[in-house]
Order: sequence, then C-alpha cells, then structure tokens
Amino acid sequence: LVVFNLIFGLMSGPTMGALNTATSYNAPASWVFLALIMLMFFWGTQVITNVSHVTTSGTVATWYFVGAGSMPSNPAVASLKRSMTTSFGSICLGSLIVAILKTIYYMARIMTQNENEFVRCIILCIIGCIESLMEYFNIYALTHVAIYGCSYIQAAKKTWELIKMCAWAAIFNDSLVWPVLTMTNLIGAVALGVAGGFIAGNLTLGIITFVVAWVVLMLLLRPIYSGVVTIFVCFAHEPEAVHAANPEFGQAIVAAKALADTSTC
Repeated sequence: LVVFNLIFGLMSGPTMGALNTATSYNAPASWVFLALIMLMFFWGTQVITNVSHVTTSGTVATWYFVGAGSMPSNPAVASLKRSMTTSFGSICLGSLIVAILKTIYYMARIMTQNENEFVRCIILCIIGCIESLMEYFNIYALTHVAIYGCSYIQAAKKTWELIKMCAWAAIFNDSLVWPVLTMTNLIGAVALGVAGGFIAGNLTLGIITFVVAWVVLMLLLRPIYSGVVTIFVCFAHEPEAVHAANPEFGQAIVAAKALADTSTC
C-alpha cells in the first residue's frame, strides 16, 4: 500500500498532465478511463485500510467483552479471518462508497479547473465535505461490522443511532486522540530524520529517513486509533459489559467520564 501510494504520487503529475491533454478534446472515453483509474486506486487503498481497521476493531472488541484472562488463542488471526471472509463484503461496500465520492471530488477538480473560480470552490467545498463526512461515518460503521458481525446496512443503522445518541462525544473523543497520534508521529519522524541526517552527514539521507519513519510510524499508530474508536462504540452501546470483563478498566472509564462531566453519551 505504501509503495503503491508513493508510485502514484510520483506519477500523478505526468499522468494527470497527459490525461488533461487527452481530455482537453472532451473525449468521453478519456474521462471514463480517468474516472476508472481513480476509482480503482481509491477503492483498493480503502479496502486495504479498512481490512486493517476491522481486524484491529474485532481484536479489541474481543478483549472488551471477554477480558484479558479469557481471551481465545490468536484473536488477531481470527479477527483477520472474519475481515477477509464474512465481513469482506461489508468492507468492500463501505470502501466503494467512499471511493466513489473521492473519485467525484477529484474529477470535479479536473473538470472545473478552467471555469469560474468562485463556483469551482463552492462545488469542491460541498463535495469535499460530503466525502469527509462519509469517510468519518464509514469508520464507525465498519467498527460496528467488526464488533457485531452484521451487514454494512445494519451497521450503518447502528451508527446512525450512535450519532443521535452521542455524536458530540465521538467528535470530542477523536479531537483528543487523533492530534496526539499525529504529534507523536511527527515528533518521532523528525527525531529519526535529524538523527539519520546528522549521523550520515547527508541532508538527503535525513529527508529520506524522515519520510520512511513517518510512513512506518503512521502504520504502527493507526491501529491505536482503531482501538480507541472500538472501545468508544462498545462502551456507548454496552457499558455494563466492560465492568464484568475488565472491572478496573471499566472503573477508569467511569471516573474519566465523570471528570469530563459529559452528558451527551
């Protein structure tokens, strides 16, 4: 996935330039070809990312409901198996919806680049907001898929109920967690990049070290976010389960919740 993204990033400039030249003649086949390329790329990356998310969420949910002392053998492997079999259709469907919105967004950027800038900004802003909201919704929907093993439609309904019940608590929770992970990623990558460049005495090597460290740390920290979302969803729906399986952790959550004095969830 990382290599695919790097290659796509390096090739996107020349490729888009060539496709812009081809599409400047308004040939329908060129536009369809460009849209299909984007759709395949976004769908593929979304599926891979969401398989990882559902695998992590399933593992954390198992711990939440049964406790550390009663964990089955190889829970991560079992969760990955579910992600690649019974839950794979739901993952593909959710990923496809987001991929379609991303494709529409980037196609709109290309197709409206020579039109009125104000109208272009309004269109891109609306499409971008819809795409971001759907991607955010998709994370919680697929978390429900991982926890309950339901279809994507059922998970979407559960997610909508969760939004009506405690949407602001979820936003507040993510606003605390994601910046911390981002700063941890940035500080670690900068430290390794500076150290690598200083030891080698080469600025280019330091930059390469920074980029590699950023990607690796991002991959390592992403499951933490998936775990936090899973615990939030589990506690929102079934708060009593954590007290039976993990009483100390349950008490810590209740104490933190009381300290924050949140009444939305």
